[in-house]
Amino acid sequence: ASLPAGVNVTLDNLVERVSGEFVSPRYFDLFHTRAAAGSILRAPDATDTVLRCVISFRFWTKHFGRDVAAIGRPLTINLRSVEIVGVVEPRFSGPSLDGRTDIWFPRSAMFPLLGIEASQVRVPSMLARAEDGPTRAAIAAELRNVALASPDPSIHSATFDVVDGRRGLPANIDLYGDGLAIVMVFGWFVVLIACSAIAILFVARMTAREP
Repeated sequence: ASLPAGVNVTLDNLVERVSGEFVSPRYFDLFHTRAAAGSILRAPDATDTVLRCVISFRFWTKHFGRDVAAIGRPLTINLRSVEIVGVVEPRFSGPSLDGRTDIWFPRSAMFPLLGIEASQVRVPSMLARAEDGPTRAAIAAELRNVALASPDPSIHSATFDVVDGRRGLPANIDLYGDGLAIVMVFGWFVVLIACSAIAILFVARMTAREP
């Protein structure tokens, strides 16, 4: 599960607005993402009282010059001290197509950093790989049972909409679908013109060889 949220990072007395994401302990395992330095967030970090985070390779390069001494250094985020425990590998910047995440936090850090109650937080998105067999309705029903069994009463009323992400997430399709369709049509048009030009050239050479 993940919840995107912007955070204010203070570095050298300058405040920068950064894209953050509050994630579940196995979030990085889902994407097979490893640490370029330090470690990624694991289950112990998700339950610890110390606020910890993982930063992107881009953020590490921009602000720390890829210095490994950044690991263990505290960052001031939303006026709270947060320890950097690792840097994700360069290829990873989050699953969203409309932006890049630079800092990841365990979900337990959501309320200390955002200062909001559970009832004010929208339901986070969840990404998962389902085994072959169960229908989307069955998966949604199982998630509903898990929510009801949770000791956290704030999620007892949660509802789940399970979608097949193999052809893209609905939000991304709505946002980029028309544009991608135009690009594909234009691409096929260019290929058609190129094939026509090659065919004309081939015919012209064959004609030139005739006595």
